[in-house]
Amino acid sequence: MKVYTKLVIDIASGEIEHEESYEYDGPVALCKGGGGGDAVDEEYNARMATIYESQQGMAEEYFDFWKSDYQPMERKQIAANSELIPYQADLMKQQIAAQSELLPLQTDLSKEQIGARRELIPLETGLSKEQIASKRELLPLQTEAKKKQYGVRQELMDQALKGVDVDSRVSQAEADVSHGYGMAGAKAQRNFSRAGLNTNSGRFAAMQKDLTLSQAQSAAGARTKARRNAEEENFRRLGAASSIGMA
Repeated sequence: MKVYTKLVIDIASGEIEHEESYEYDGPVALCKGGGGGDAVDEEYNARMATIYESQQGMAEEYFDFWKSDYQPMERKQIAANSELIPYQADLMKQQIAAQSELLPLQTDLSKEQIGARRELIPLETGLSKEQIASKRELLPLQTEAKKKQYGVRQELMDQALKGVDVDSRVSQAEADVSHGYGMAGAKAQRNFSRAGLNTNSGRFAAMQKDLTLSQAQSAAGARTKARRNAEEENFRRLGAASSIGMA
């Protein structure tokens, strides 16, 4: 017995276009309704016949629809495509001919490009040699400039790390205040003498006392300011040295 696993039938002709099957030899179970034995189920057969007839009717209706609507359109498409074939063939021939005509021109252009490139090679080589020679001439100058830059940077580093002498700045500020007040005291004494006043009087002594107190206050302020300025300058120098080191 042949068992079909795949079956393709042409709906127009009813011919089998493709089939996949195998031969089977073994027990068979009948799928039908009611009772046992070999009796024929007429009702079941009638129902199945009705289903088959309905399916056949739908198939014939679809076939008629295809024949009346789709078949004319497909024939027109086939005819239109057949009419286009010569034009498409002519177009392809023209394209091939155009490409064939362009081929010698493209080949000549490639040859010209290669020739121009070859002509440029000596010029490019000469330019490269000149550039190398120029760099070699500049190398000693660049080396010397870098040495000077290194020397300057090293000197700046040393100056920054060494810093200013805070105590020297403080002493200088105190000396400047003392010098100023000394000149002020001498001037006051001269003014007293010119005015005919006694420089040994209590008035002059009181004035000298006030001058001495003012000098002490000014000296203390000058020392504090000089120390603060010197420390800030050292801090700035260390910052500059750090920047030079990272450059």
